[in-house]
Amino acid sequence: MLSLSWATPSRAIAPSDVPNPRQDNGWVMDMADLLSPDSEAKLNQMITALEETNGAEIAVVTVPNTKPSASPEAYTTKLFNTWGIGKKGLDNGVLFMVSKEDRRVEIETGYGLESILPDAQVGNIIQTQVTPQFKQGNFDGGILQGTQTIIRVLKNPASSSFNQPDKRVEEHFNSMVVIGSLIVMGLMGLAAKNVIQVCRNLHSSSSTAGSNLSCRSLGRAVKNIICSAS
Repeated sequence: MLSLSWATPSRAIAPSDVPNPRQDNGWVMDMADLLSPDSEAKLNQMITALEETNGAEIAVVTVPNTKPSASPEAYTTKLFNTWGIGKKGLDNGVLFMVSKEDRRVEIETGYGLESILPDAQVGNIIQTQVTPQFKQGNFDGGILQGTQTIIRVLKNPASSSFNQPDKRVEEHFNSMVVIGSLIVMGLMGLAAKNVIQVCRNLHSSSSTAGSNLSCRSLGRAVKNIICSAS
């Protein structure tokens, strides 16, 4: 949930009453007056370039609130379906919606983009690219930065840092593997040593070279068994 500032509550606008910017060949509908004209122009330019590149569509919408819908998420889904964002048969649309009085940001994606923009990644974009700007009162910057990140992912999903595994997690996993291997090796050596000692104690009365050899062989066998089991 985001802390957005506002003056007085505004009237509710149903999803069906939000004007579709595509009627004017645009991609942005700023019903809550959060964007400057310059930012709105930049958004339209960026999204147009994306659509010309790979056909994906992004609609950016701000509304005063999401009444009378049950939730901001329900409002966003309804608006997404009402406008039919994305190419028919490809479902390659994205709706970036900000509700001022609900203090919420919602990003809805079409089925065709869910593998590129799964829920976890969408949440990451909101938390790292949008929320920090909004907390500083920079709505222009948050919406621009969030949209730019979405566009970058859609243009080149394979190379996007948002689609790469966390290196810190990978390094931690590798460290745990090394530590685990060292522990297993230590246990192997300890077990083999104990077996040899017990064997020697049992043969202490004879104490022959043959018995010492058989004890060492038994120790190696124990190591092999533990190694194969691990």
